[in-house]
Amino acid sequence: MTWELREWAQHQSELFRFDIIQYDHSERLPSHGLNSLIRNRFNLPLELGEDAILAQLAARLPEEYPGVQPGRETTTVELLAFVLGIQRPEFQIASLDGPAKWGNAFAEIKAWIEANARQEPWVIIFEDAQKGDADTVAFLEWAIRIPWHAPVFILLTAREEDFGAECYWFAPLQKWTEAGLVEEIRLKEIRPDMLAQTLIPLGGGMISPAMAERIAEHTEGNPLFAIETALLIMEQGQFGVLPENMPLPGSIREVMEARIERLGIAGKEVAKRGALMGRRFTMEAIGRIWDRPDAEMKHGIDVLRETETIYQEVSKLFMGEMEEVFRHGRLQEAALARIPREERQKWLGGLEEWAKLKLEISGDYWEGAGILLIPLIARSRIEHGDSAEASLWHEALGWLHRKHHRSQEAADAFRLALQAAKGVRRLVLASQIAEIDIFTGNLDRCRAMIESTLAEETTFDPLIVSMPPRIVQLIDDPLARWDKIRSQDALLSLQLVYADLLTRLGKALEAESAYQQIESELSPLRGVSADILRLRWANLWGYFITEIMGKPQLAHDFYAEMRNTMNLDAAALQGERMPLLGTEFNIEMRLGHYDRAKTLADELLSIAQRNRNTRTEARAWNSKGITQHSLGDWNAAAACYENVIQLARSIGERRLEAIATHNQGLVLMDQARYEEARQCQHNYLILSRSIGNHMAESYAPAYIGFIALCQNNFAQAEEMIAHSMKVAQNNNWQRLVGLNQALAAMLKFYTWLDLRSPESLPASILQSFEQAEAGWQGLDEAGEFYATYALAAHLGRGVSLAREILERAHQSVDESWVTARVALEMAEAIVEGKPTAPLLAWFAERGFKRWIEFIEKINT
Repeated sequence: MTWELREWAQHQSELFRFDIIQYDHSERLPSHGLNSLIRNRFNLPLELGEDAILAQLAARLPEEYPGVQPGRETTTVELLAFVLGIQRPEFQIASLDGPAKWGNAFAEIKAWIEANARQEPWVIIFEDAQKGDADTVAFLEWAIRIPWHAPVFILLTAREEDFGAECYWFAPLQKWTEAGLVEEIRLKEIRPDMLAQTLIPLGGGMISPAMAERIAEHTEGNPLFAIETALLIMEQGQFGVLPENMPLPGSIREVMEARIERLGIAGKEVAKRGALMGRRFTMEAIGRIWDRPDAEMKHGIDVLRETETIYQEVSKLFMGEMEEVFRHGRLQEAALARIPREERQKWLGGLEEWAKLKLEISGDYWEGAGILLIPLIARSRIEHGDSAEASLWHEALGWLHRKHHRSQEAADAFRLALQAAKGVRRLVLASQIAEIDIFTGNLDRCRAMIESTLAEETTFDPLIVSMPPRIVQLIDDPLARWDKIRSQDALLSLQLVYADLLTRLGKALEAESAYQQIESELSPLRGVSADILRLRWANLWGYFITEIMGKPQLAHDFYAEMRNTMNLDAAALQGERMPLLGTEFNIEMRLGHYDRAKTLADELLSIAQRNRNTRTEARAWNSKGITQHSLGDWNAAAACYENVIQLARSIGERRLEAIATHNQGLVLMDQARYEEARQCQHNYLILSRSIGNHMAESYAPAYIGFIALCQNNFAQAEEMIAHSMKVAQNNNWQRLVGLNQALAAMLKFYTWLDLRSPESLPASILQSFEQAEAGWQGLDEAGEFYATYALAAHLGRGVSLAREILERAHQSVDESWVTARVALEMAEAIVEGKPTAPLLAWFAERGFKRWIEFIEKINT
């Protein structure tokens, strides 16, 4: 379909701009849709280094972007370079934070597209969008809601069988379609009678109506199958009408096989060699493995182009070169299937030499070319029985993908490397794969891989004595240096990832046991690797104590002891500073120490931006949002969470996106925007299920129940809270058990407030609050729960008990916890009969409408 659209556009009298971004198996680029679009138009092959890219952007800017505002040329180049992954301290935009850079980059890309589309309507196609990236989704999420002033047509194609919740495009497309912002076209089989009508003119007088009907019926309404069949039988037939009883191919594969067969000797030989490289190939590469007359190679290329088997494009790999591209992936597969094993081995050897030479020529800028050439080298090594060297090339490929935030591709490459890895290297690779699987939510697969690796008997490979320089320069984790660390360190590192996995799977008791076992094995170890492991263990254990066990004070004391026993300022440990800051923030936040939490969040954000660590920057913005929420600035909190979602999508960090979506829902709930808040919790649950975030199965229902409670939908609230409680108890998530106990008490009190029946508050309501009090310590809503408990006591037993509860609350709620303190002041004013207007004004000014609604119920 995309090919036919392109053909149509090229034959129109009006000029069109046309770009196809292919997310297919043969284009493993370290980029995303926006990256590819910029590279296509500014002629930026992957072989170029940063300096060359900046120079090329500046040189081509006047021609490619004639509408750029005068005086903004340098800024525009910097923003486009930022989208390509280039950031320099000397850039004018260096002072902007991550979200501001992306926001300005999106605006610049829109202005660039519009400037050109005013001259020529621009058609942009993203093929196989189910394999697409988060950056392009984020751009369209932004761009689709603002006015455009030039004709730009964007087409996304996705294969339904691969298109599910785990795809970056899935949820946004669903939302855009429901909102009427995009049009969904589901391609189905075309009715044979309609398809037959289109085949008659295609045949140029050679296909009769009867033959057209026969082809349409035979191909069952599949337009690709039908058109290719028609083209094939026209090649086989003579001038005039084709015989009605001609044999027809039985499948698309047969059609493609027959098309390859009809190319002649020269066409087939060129096609086979090209297919060995992939869907894209270069004539230089073909020349390296061509052992026939040169004239035959030129003739073969002409045949492939004339029969539209291939088309030509500017190379996406090397400057100044052209690439041949198979029109259909199935054509490439058909050509590939025709290569005998002996020829495949010989040709791969030649291509391997060519690819290695290209990497050497690229020098320090080998990484871009490496993404496409390394799989070719590794395939050749495997074909020649050298699995050890192939494993090293696959490992280099994995680190390349990881550097460019292509997590799934990195995991796939590491898995291939793992097959021939032994000893310490095998343990290290297993750790890298497991970390990525946790990151991307493939938790069950991760568990199976770790458990099978831990069950193996560790052996050592004497042949690998040093790590190749290409791998060394890509690694930023000391524990990934399998040529430097001890086997015991590598084993403990993998066990630590396993403990983290158990935590995320909700296996609290198993995780606790694993952490304790690792601690005992770490105690006698000394050295830099052991210290790094000790800090990573402390980080994960601190999170476990705080978030799973619900004991932030215990974690706080543990961290204080750790600072006394370890030199956290040691240079070798600075790489662990950001994760520790994040967990420390969680601890201080759960204790209600929001001044300290804000300081930690600001420090984390500063370090992340200085180190250009987008993932940690997103986490820091989430932390800042939590502090802003608790300090009473709901609008600032909402802006922080929007930043998190944007940054998380840009690197595919779906876990952070899920958490920020949940937090955004809490802000909306407080603003009494209940339906939007409920949708956020539903989206949070959908995202979480796609990444294996099991705790969402309790969190999301709990807060959906809270929302229902605020809307007086008590039946739904009871159902949701009960469901959340059951999940939390089954998984021993004590913090969530405490949350649901508090919400259950709130439900009883809200129900009584709505009905006022019986007239006096039942003692059972106060008992529910009393039983829940210990569990809500450290919860984000602790101040509100205490205030509600005090008001219930005031209505049920009078001033005395309410004062006791408020006194305990003031001892438990830190002075820095502004929102909680104001809630307690409101409860105190009602209990003591003082004016509440100033406090209500404080809530109204900040948009905390839910609390105002609650106070109105109390006063009524």
